[in-house]
Amino acid sequence: MLVAFSCKLRGVCPSCGARRASQTAANLVDRVLPRVPLRQWVLSVPYELRLPMARSPALLSAVVRILCAEISRLLRRLGQERGVRQGATGMVATIQLFGGSLNLNPHGHLLVLDGVYHNDGHRAVFTETRAPTQSEIAEVTRRVQARVLRELERRGMLRDPNDARNDAENEPMIGCAQLSLRLGKLGRVDEHGRVQPDDMDLDARFARRGKPWCADIDGYSLHAGVTVRGDDDVGRENLCRYVLRHPVSLSRLSLTSDGRVAYQIKYPRGSRTHLLMEPVQFLARLASLVPPPRHPLVRYVGVLSSASRWREHVVPRSDDDKRRRQQRPSDPQSPKVTKTTDVSSTLAGSSPTAEPEAQRTYRGSVAAAGTYVDWATLLRRVFDVRAECPRCGGTLRFIATITEESAITKILDSLGLASSPPLRRARAPDPQLDFDPVLSVA
Repeated sequence: MLVAFSCKLRGVCPSCGARRASQTAANLVDRVLPRVPLRQWVLSVPYELRLPMARSPALLSAVVRILCAEISRLLRRLGQERGVRQGATGMVATIQLFGGSLNLNPHGHLLVLDGVYHNDGHRAVFTETRAPTQSEIAEVTRRVQARVLRELERRGMLRDPNDARNDAENEPMIGCAQLSLRLGKLGRVDEHGRVQPDDMDLDARFARRGKPWCADIDGYSLHAGVTVRGDDDVGRENLCRYVLRHPVSLSRLSLTSDGRVAYQIKYPRGSRTHLLMEPVQFLARLASLVPPPRHPLVRYVGVLSSASRWREHVVPRSDDDKRRRQQRPSDPQSPKVTKTTDVSSTLAGSSPTAEPEAQRTYRGSVAAAGTYVDWATLLRRVFDVRAECPRCGGTLRFIATITEESAITKILDSLGLASSPPLRRARAPDPQLDFDPVLSVA
């Protein structure tokens, strides 16, 4: 059985992006997130703020940090309604640079523990809080807006837009980013790749209907309407894969009969269902969605962070971790815990119902033993495919790694497979298409 290599980069490879999302989701469900209710918070920023956030990873981190602080403040207040005076919550913050139409849209997805932890003198106990009201979500949005404005003023970014444009002209990727900010041309593509005519204004914006648990204030949109139960492992992992998903979906990508690239958008505008791009425009959009180097896209906040004294008492632990923790001396700075229990599934007023980590399975697969999940286990978790030998039923393993081009060509030729992709002549540009190959700064 031949298996292709993976580039293992954070770029635009859908294969590597899908594996990274599935592997990180498995690690979050098995070794990071306690088995308590989760709520997803999503923050979108105004259109004018998207390009500065994409150009400045520090500003993007500051906006996500402000959102985490305001959500924690709300949950502590909701915990006080349940009698918890000093509660602490945790969340996993993921950063996405893209929208549903290959557009540049930096925003944050937060997986927040829907409640607070507190110390009752014997163990760490989780208390579930009620759902936030519409007014409370709007209050969080207003506070995030005010703090982001203060952050922009502190960084000296509230100045003449012409000055910012002049500074951006020296950046090589600014043209790609500005092109990706605009939605572009939309149309309807049939099953044969033919573009159907449309005389409507393709750049016209559309108004979405209001949603519950959602607040929109001056371009800041905060949504908190997606929840998952603590005992729903499949739903939790699917939600983790969603927030960690790759910007490009191959199932939505196609070529038109006139040589353009068509991408099916997430929210159709009437009869217009596809974003139409020239190949150079498509490459420019992909280039603008590559994450900046040395900028983590997954961050752990609150009790789930590595610096928190509560982490070892709330995250799921394997049997080996439990034995190592019992053998080492206790940390005087950690919360007072007199009994080693799996508090990740402990709710207020209930007894611990710990399930051994090695026995808990997901679609027949044993829980992840570490941050890395081997490819056979990952295939079984994601697609329910068993990577077994068709003869003996044993687990498949790598027996050789082949990198020589001559050897690869001989093997593919002997199997009747193409050793190199067919090359076609480039199509001459169509003068009827409204396309300017020069990416100019608007």
